[in-house]
Amino acid sequence: SILAVISFLWWNQTSQPEYIIYATDFGETKEIQLEDGSHIILNANSILRWDNNWNTNGIRKAELQGEAFFEVAHVNLSKDSISSSGESPRMPFQVESAGMVIEVLGTSFNVEERRGEARVYLKEGLVKLHFPGHEETDIDHAEEKGKSSPSSSTKSVLMEVGETVRYSSRTREWVRLGADMASSI
Repeated sequence: SILAVISFLWWNQTSQPEYIIYATDFGETKEIQLEDGSHIILNANSILRWDNNWNTNGIRKAELQGEAFFEVAHVNLSKDSISSSGESPRMPFQVESAGMVIEVLGTSFNVEERRGEARVYLKEGLVKLHFPGHEETDIDHAEEKGKSSPSSSTKSVLMEVGETVRYSSRTREWVRLGADMASSI
């Protein structure tokens, strides 16, 4: 029974996320170089929680309150998971903010979250936004740009470079803003 208790405690300790917390005060910014090679600029009055077990878990996860600019490094999964094309798939990178999940498929983007309102600006690469409480379908970026209400069937949005998407966790509505509107951010 002692061995069972020790095994349970060891398993419980190793399976729990180990977070590193970065925070800034008013008027302060912080440059963060993550162990995976990603670079983050954490803007004023913001908090970033980073799951430091990313290498063991096979997914890189961050939680953001406030604003940060991300330049995500490409990290391949282990050699054991080589695809049929002979390439090793990339390790996912996700940022949770204002109740939505940002799945990074490219490299550079900015997230600003204040009081339940979030804006995501895509500078380079690809990101896919996942919204809670919507059915699982993708919206093609060539479809009509505009507004989605909670009754919409859209769950995820693939963003274009230079585009901004604004999301409210209170109303669960999102608005796609074109590149010309994103320049004021």
